[in-house]
Amino acid sequence: LSPFFGRLRDRRSLAMTEESPARPSTSVSFGRSVIEAGRQLSSEITARAYAGIGGFADAEEPTVERLASTMYDKRRSARQQILASSTVLFHTESWIETLLTINEYSPPTVWWITMIIVGLVTWFSIWCQTHRHIEHDIDSRIHDITIGLISLLIVFRTSQAYARWWEGRTLWGTIVNSTRNLASNAVTWMQDHGRYQRVVICTIAFAYSVKQTLRGEKLFKAEMDGLFDEDEIERINEFEHIPMLFVDEIRRCINAELAAQGPNGSLTPTSYNWDFAVSTDIATLVAALGGCERIAKTPMPFGYLSQLRIFMVIWILSWPFALTADYGWWTVAVVGFVSLIMMKLEKMAVQIEHPFGTDSNDLPTDGICVTIERNLLEILRRAEYISSDARLDARAPLNRIVPPRASNTNLRSFMTSRSMSRGSQSGRAHSTPDPQATGPSDNSGPIPLRPPTL
Repeated sequence: LSPFFGRLRDRRSLAMTEESPARPSTSVSFGRSVIEAGRQLSSEITARAYAGIGGFADAEEPTVERLASTMYDKRRSARQQILASSTVLFHTESWIETLLTINEYSPPTVWWITMIIVGLVTWFSIWCQTHRHIEHDIDSRIHDITIGLISLLIVFRTSQAYARWWEGRTLWGTIVNSTRNLASNAVTWMQDHGRYQRVVICTIAFAYSVKQTLRGEKLFKAEMDGLFDEDEIERINEFEHIPMLFVDEIRRCINAELAAQGPNGSLTPTSYNWDFAVSTDIATLVAALGGCERIAKTPMPFGYLSQLRIFMVIWILSWPFALTADYGWWTVAVVGFVSLIMMKLEKMAVQIEHPFGTDSNDLPTDGICVTIERNLLEILRRAEYISSDARLDARAPLNRIVPPRASNTNLRSFMTSRSMSRGSQSGRAHSTPDPQATGPSDNSGPIPLRPPTL
């Protein structure tokens, strides 16, 4: 309170020396000096408490450690590496880009083997007709009829493969929405900052672990850099089913928070049914994980695939006998073109029926995981910023709930000026760049870079 009494003595002496008939009495000036000194002291305490500096660090509302900003910057290179290896789904509006994609013209390996056999069959048919005078023409109407049946089988094959691909994308969309809801509910209803930070970190790790589990792989150290230490990643990879490890850890944090908010706990309950909303989000994540595993571990029936491919090979290898009499050596080109269409469609079905890999037509699960990480760190960063402001209410302007993207010095000066002018009606708007382009910066003092360990 020394600043308060110092200002009070200064204003008392000023009021006594400058008193004149035109000025108020000494007692009135002294009372106003007391009020003004108290206001300045209150603003100074609030500014230093928000900035987390000086001797007021143990004020009414403690400073929240801002883990999200540091983690976002620390994991920037890891996200760039993940996106560099991720598949990209191209929009199909442009005909030029579609037609100029060279990889889509490359025939499958089995097509080259088939063409060698078709060439031998065509040579044998022509040799029999020219040297042995053996007429073995097959009525082309047989192939005209059977091609309709084979086309229906191919269409059914591709439609079922696309249904599996789209179901996988729908399930990953459910994972995206549920992780956002889980993180938002956690930072809203959980009062312990360490617990909801732990929930957000485990939710991000859950998304990456689902991606790796569907590919039959363990967690990569490069992908987890900044979330966990190397020795922690090694211990995590010892488990057989890693996604449920993070689900159990999230539930333990929720249970600990419920115990703290219970009748015998030290925290005041924020709501009496928030755990149901969080439990619903966790159950949705587990259900989406099970749906993805069902797609990854249940291939198309072997009998259906084998019969389709047998019919295709028989039809292609027998067709030259029906064409050599009319087309001669051009039979190889005609059969090759038709067989290329059939085999390319079948190959496309093979690619999209397993949508969680790294092929060009697979789902961009790496990019989806990066999106989840960015969104959740933004939610955590916003919660850490708002938690440091005890006077936030429903009428707060936008610059009170959107954390500024600035350095340490700029942020502290911003918060100091904001607290000094809290009673004013007008406020400056602070721009918030796109988090996808720049990402948040370090907005706090020195904090532990190492997140909570499992």
